[in-house]
Amino acid sequence: MSLFQSFYNKNRTKKNRAFYGVALVTWTCIISQSLPVFAGEKTPYVQHKAEAARVATQSLDAAWQMALANNRLLKQQQDETVASEERVKASKALRWPTLTLTSQYTQLSEPVTGTLTIPGALFAMPSLPVPADKNIPFSSEEHNSLTQLQLSLPLYSGGRISASIDSASIARSLQDISAALSEQKIKLAVVAAYIGVLRSDKAHKVGEENFQAIQTHYQDVEQLLKKGLVAKNDWLTAQVAVANAEQQLLKVSNQHDLARAHFNRQLGLALDTPVNLSELEIPRRAASLDELQVQAQKKRLELQALDLQQDLTDKQNTLLRGENLPQLQARLVSTKIDQPILDQDVINYAGLALSWQLFDGRKNVHQRKALDAQKQGLIEASDDARFDIELQVKSAWLNLHESHQRITVARSALAAADENLRVTRDRYRNGLGTQAEVLNAQVAWSVSNNRYYDARYDAVSSYYQLQAASATL
Repeated sequence: MSLFQSFYNKNRTKKNRAFYGVALVTWTCIISQSLPVFAGEKTPYVQHKAEAARVATQSLDAAWQMALANNRLLKQQQDETVASEERVKASKALRWPTLTLTSQYTQLSEPVTGTLTIPGALFAMPSLPVPADKNIPFSSEEHNSLTQLQLSLPLYSGGRISASIDSASIARSLQDISAALSEQKIKLAVVAAYIGVLRSDKAHKVGEENFQAIQTHYQDVEQLLKKGLVAKNDWLTAQVAVANAEQQLLKVSNQHDLARAHFNRQLGLALDTPVNLSELEIPRRAASLDELQVQAQKKRLELQALDLQQDLTDKQNTLLRGENLPQLQARLVSTKIDQPILDQDVINYAGLALSWQLFDGRKNVHQRKALDAQKQGLIEASDDARFDIELQVKSAWLNLHESHQRITVARSALAAADENLRVTRDRYRNGLGTQAEVLNAQVAWSVSNNRYYDARYDAVSSYYQLQAASATL
């Protein structure tokens, strides 16, 4: 019997009986509207799960393939790879001959006239008088043209061409490493989003079961209250517990939707695309930590990139050094001059061209010193990176080991929580326990379930982190 009904019976008179009757009906309507939805009614959470069940199941490998196919950053990396390949081809082309055509046309304001004097001494003969000088008048046209075709072949460049080719090849390798690191980063992001969806699925499932269990308990308390077997305080406490469970369910439902949206973002899909993921197995225990450390130091792409950057500074140093060495070219030239005073307007010749920069203000010296300092910095960065990689491998290995231990403990706790909840409910129905014990047992059951799934997915996450750290992802 409720508190309101007791008050109604005690104050039941002919004058106010009708008033209290109307108040009782109004109170009942208010209470019924404030109560949460019972387990037998449809809820949006159950409907949400049913819609997800109709979506085709997606594996982690399929998610990786879709993310790599749709990722714009990776497409940019692929374009950069094509560009680096073309730079290698361009540097190799420096070894090939170059053919250059030049043409020049000149328009004069007036013809150039003059006299060309040829000394007679040039034609003097022994024992004969010296001939007189000969004056030859000449005049040019108002316009003339010059066309030249030149074929040049580098014979010696002081190592500049070889260093340029090697630099482009190293840059190409660095671009490959950058693309591979981007791919690994994408795969790790997909793993995190994938695990986030699975984790939220389980949290949502636990939240639904917890909500339905507390609703069932509320209905039991309500029936006991009608029979006068429990105090109304128990009924009110159960009502508060139902409201709290619904609020928790709303929270995990929101986290569930956010996890799915984040997963779709990683795959390049619309945020509201339905998601249904296949379960990930609990990973096996990791190999020896020492073996993984050695493997990581040999295969980590970050270390390879730092080594290649050191090689690149050496090649750039060689290229600068070659600029101060002699440059030798073979040339084959054909020149056509449109000038009437010439008997033959086409001149062909072959020769060698030597150029040597003797002084450049010590520009190259300072640039080479800058490269030496840059290389020393790369050496320091490489040593520091090795320590970071060692820490990453050890952290992931320890986390995986810890997660396996937590899974074992959580399984035992989960079995105990199930049995404790069953016994506590029976005791309460038989009048041997309190409602606080039931609600505490229900909370312990919910916590044990969530901790088990947390340990499970922490193990999966640590496994892929360890794969990435040891260069096996």
